[in-house]
Amino acid sequence: MIHFLPALIPDNWALRLESDGASIHPFLKASATGGTFACATLCADLATLLPSSARFMTGTGTKDIPSRVFPANLAPPIQAGSYLLFRLADDDFLLVAIASWNVFTCELSYSQKTITATFFGDGKPFAPNEELPLETLFVTRGSSVRGVLDAYADAVATALHVHLNLRTWIGWGSWDYYTDRFTDQNLRENMLRVKALCPKSNLVQIDDGYCTWGDWLDIKPEVFPKGLASFVEEASDNGMETGIWFAPFLADLKSRTVAEHPEWLLRMPDGRPFLHFNYPVAILDFSQDEVVEYIRRSVRSFRAAGITYLKADFLSSGALPCRSRNPMTPYERIHRCLSAIREEAGPDTYILGCTATFGTVVGHVDGNRVGPDIGPTWDRVVRSARYCMSSAPFHRKWYQCDSDYLVLRGSGMDDAERTKPAKLGTLTRNEATVWKDFLSMTTNAFLSSDKLALLPPIRLDMVSDALTNAANPTRFHVVDYWRGGMDGMPAILQKDNRLAVFNWTDQAQTYTLPDGSSRTLEPRSSIIVPYFRWDGKEIPGLGDTLELPDLRGEPFADANSAHPLPLGPKAQDMLLLDHETGEGVLHGAYAPLLGDQTLLGVPFHLENRVLTIRFSGDETAAAIPVNRKARVLYLLHAADVVVHGDWSSLLVRTADGQVLTYPMQMGRDIGNTDFHYSLPWTSKTARIAWTEPNQSRTAYLMRLELPAETEVVSLEVTRPPQKGTHILLAVSTL
Repeated sequence: MIHFLPALIPDNWALRLESDGASIHPFLKASATGGTFACATLCADLATLLPSSARFMTGTGTKDIPSRVFPANLAPPIQAGSYLLFRLADDDFLLVAIASWNVFTCELSYSQKTITATFFGDGKPFAPNEELPLETLFVTRGSSVRGVLDAYADAVATALHVHLNLRTWIGWGSWDYYTDRFTDQNLRENMLRVKALCPKSNLVQIDDGYCTWGDWLDIKPEVFPKGLASFVEEASDNGMETGIWFAPFLADLKSRTVAEHPEWLLRMPDGRPFLHFNYPVAILDFSQDEVVEYIRRSVRSFRAAGITYLKADFLSSGALPCRSRNPMTPYERIHRCLSAIREEAGPDTYILGCTATFGTVVGHVDGNRVGPDIGPTWDRVVRSARYCMSSAPFHRKWYQCDSDYLVLRGSGMDDAERTKPAKLGTLTRNEATVWKDFLSMTTNAFLSSDKLALLPPIRLDMVSDALTNAANPTRFHVVDYWRGGMDGMPAILQKDNRLAVFNWTDQAQTYTLPDGSSRTLEPRSSIIVPYFRWDGKEIPGLGDTLELPDLRGEPFADANSAHPLPLGPKAQDMLLLDHETGEGVLHGAYAPLLGDQTLLGVPFHLENRVLTIRFSGDETAAAIPVNRKARVLYLLHAADVVVHGDWSSLLVRTADGQVLTYPMQMGRDIGNTDFHYSLPWTSKTARIAWTEPNQSRTAYLMRLELPAETEVVSLEVTRPPQKGTHILLAVSTL
């Protein structure tokens, strides 16, 4: 079918391959002197296999990379979280996938008709002449997308001995409306209301806010004055079980756990705690027995209180590549943590993984959140649906897919207890119906997360309908994976004898169904067609024309005479990812920009370190020295999460003591899908300069025009008021 060959291996080491049906097992043998393993690669040349009309699709590995479709002649490398699926013809599909996540991080990439499998050692020590298995690859070919993806899902589930608790959950959860500020009375009121709306409701889920991160044994008395166990008992008296959220790998820097046990933390090479992205929280080192015992005690305390549902969040932080006190790879530490949680929780406790590197949780969890946090806005609905559909092949095979909460609130359906601006509801009735229908097709957990007392009767009827008709979920399938290419998304799902059609766009659309009939949907709407059977074949004709959109703006006139500036000593974060330590800006997403670049006509020089302002940092601003006359400043900028509204400010300090302020905002008016940010500044001042198609990372070029040519001392970037990270990649002056 295809043949993998060793491409890069450490000097004097050996790499051999064994094949077992569709599975490929690589083995790495150390040299006679042994050493630590850094990296090895296998490559497969597909040039003779792929026709010019071939397309390929990436498979998700974390919630950060949804499935996308590309032409097979694509030159830039595209990374795949778990698989690469090639459509050679309408009835001929080739799948290449990662099939184990035991010890070593493995990544698949594709470029110029070549597949590369890269295995990272993360400093794993090998004894002299020691041979260890790397991760398994899976290769199969079949006549339908559904067939090859089912074969892959089945092979992994069998190899990892997956046994799932297939319960369906119906009820209410605290996060989306109250976020991390709620009381036991908030829980009680909504628990009773959801029980009245749907008598078969069986779960109230307590989310973040009941303790300091890391101090899982220290329940806040202001949240539960009578203790957690007392509330669990009250819920049980009302026919409800209780679930609780926690983040086993993380501890707040101000927590008692960090204060009393600083030795428990993963650390950077310079001794600083290794932080979880933008949050002021450290990552615990599960190579240490004491840390494992601490998480065991925490789970035992939840179980002792009567908790039967654990939502283990931020699990991807355990996969960050950094050194631990005892020599273990990130995957080995993840398995130590999750195995301890499962053992202490017992088989009757339902475990939901969340924000995970998906493969690492298979065999440990019963359910897995397969999308980002939902929110009561249309852009969040579309984004969440895109990511959730990527995991359809794995539903009820690796884990039960959890698409997140049922949120239906619209304008005017909130009060002062809504604690975050981003949680302001704007969903129209049609938009809310789309999310309700999507959940009915894709999830095993139907947990309302609005403040139910504020929903009008028609929205309460929607909640009641969704929960009352929630059934023990069977598998769901995507009918039109190839629809629309990279920025399109599937529109048709099948489950049992129902077919759901979704119009994610702002225009009326006509959709062809598998039986040849069609349905026309108004913008932002959905329909469910009952009594519909599907044979698993793709709808012919979709995806035959694939165009990758060019999101870049027009070049700036006369910008080529600008002068690149160094970012100065405040630029401390690495642009390139060091896989041994985990350092790097968003895991090296912007690494292709390193060096001399001309973007939209502006010359830049990207150095290997960039300037970042995190919302959790101590600094309020970071200065970049300019010390030259300028009439225009050009900034190449990126950010970490999709935001809107007030974001930051740019301060220009001049030699005569002036401070010129340029407020910066993010908006939703010109796109803002995934990480393609939109700005309310006109295209004269801010334009997209570069995008990475698979991960949707985007760099923006901003033009700051001064009132007159001025001697500029420095440019300052202020701390973002919203959660996220401001990344300054480069600056030029004109």
